[in-house]
Amino acid sequence: MLERIITEMQNPVTLFNKLFSATVRSQYDIGLEDIKNLTVEEHQTTSLSQEEREAMKRIVKENWANHPDLFPGMIATLQNPKSALTFYLLKKAGLIVAFLGASDYKNHEEEGRWVGMLNVDSLYKGNAIATAFTKEMIALLGQDQELFADVFPTIDAGVMYVERLGFQIVGISDPLGTHNLAQQRLLLRRQKTGNNISEQPARTRREAFR
Repeated sequence: MLERIITEMQNPVTLFNKLFSATVRSQYDIGLEDIKNLTVEEHQTTSLSQEEREAMKRIVKENWANHPDLFPGMIATLQNPKSALTFYLLKKAGLIVAFLGASDYKNHEEEGRWVGMLNVDSLYKGNAIATAFTKEMIALLGQDQELFADVFPTIDAGVMYVERLGFQIVGISDPLGTHNLAQQRLLLRRQKTGNNISEQPARTRREAFR
């Protein structure tokens, strides 16, 4: 259960050490100076401060500026006091660098964790600490559970889940039955692989929509 993972990581130092161990820093070529004033926090949606919400909303709007029809849903999630998401925040000197959300997932016979809302501040895109946070957080959440996600196929940032985070395309959701790519989502699953992120060959968007 996600609740157990959260309980084990209540201590921010423990969570930080899991994500930025010496081995991880070596793998991503992260120096000691790079992790100075770097922290990792976990928050229920209801425990996010107003300042954190505003910073996250700014990052979402910047990242999704070319898709203004899509980001309102993420903004609504941040503002929803009943949201079941747990957010993991990477901060540098108190400022949010990147974040992602997770929640328990159950659908028919499938059970695991849903992950999404992955966003990186534009100043840190391609930065080693943001890359390490993303991959290692996914690995940690997926060490004992399958992970599930859904992404828009027309957006490269969403397909990054497949190309870099070890997810596989397992289906297509077309809730409105429009057969319009802009309304459809790729359904993704990542099998349990312990602490390893596998960048295995995946179905491409072209293959998925044949």
